[in-house]
Amino acid sequence: MHITEVVEYVKGMLTGYAIDLEIDDQQIQNIIKNSVISILNQYVPQVKIRTIPQANFDNTTWTVELPEQQVVNILHVSTKPFPLYPLTLANQQSLIIAQEFVLNRIIDSYSYIYDVRFSFIPPNKLQLYNQPMSDVVVMYSCSYKDDLSDVPNSLEYLVKALALANVKIAIGNIRTKYQSFDTPFGSITLAYDIKQEGMDELRTIIEELKASPPPIPVMVV
Repeated sequence: MHITEVVEYVKGMLTGYAIDLEIDDQQIQNIIKNSVISILNQYVPQVKIRTIPQANFDNTTWTVELPEQQVVNILHVSTKPFPLYPLTLANQQSLIIAQEFVLNRIIDSYSYIYDVRFSFIPPNKLQLYNQPMSDVVVMYSCSYKDDLSDVPNSLEYLVKALALANVKIAIGNIRTKYQSFDTPFGSITLAYDIKQEGMDELRTIIEELKASPPPIPVMVV
C-alpha cells in the first residue's frame, strides 16, 4: 500500500462533495501523516523484534541506538529470543517475516526468567539498568512510514476508513469559514453534515479499535 492509493480512494469517495475545489492531494497526504498514522501507532502499532549484540552497547552507559529513528516505545527486553512460530527466513541479511500475532499473547506466553530491566530514551535509544552479559532481544513499536509503504495489507481497510473520516472533518472545518446560506426555512450550513459525518465515522472506528483491535503486525528483524 502507498499513500497515493489512499489519496485516490478518498477523492473517489468524496466526488459528490466537490473535493477538488477545497482540498488538494498534498493536503490529504498531510492529514494522513498527521492523523491517520498517529491513530495506527496508538491502536495497531508496528512491532519489531531485534537481537542486539552485547558488543553494540556502550560499555559505560549500557545504551544503544535502535536503527529506526521513530521508535514509539520499547515493550520488552530479554536475553532469550521470543518463541515466534512459524518463521520464514528470506536470507541472513533480510527480514524474518513472522505471522501476525496479538502482542499480549507473545509477551504473556513468554517466561520472564530472562527479562532485562531497561529504560527507553526517545527517540530511539535503549538503556539497560545493568551491564549486558550477553546479546539481548528487544521488542519495540515504531511509527509507520509517512508514505504507508510498511503498513500491511491487512490494515488497508482501516487506513482508508480513517483517512476518509479525517478528510471529511477537514473539509467541514474549511466550509465553516465561508459556506452558509440563509433560506426561507432558516440558515443552512453545508459544513455541518460532512463534518458531523466524519466525526461520527471516526468515533465508530475508534470504539471498534478499543473493543476489538486487529492483530498487531510483528516482524523479527
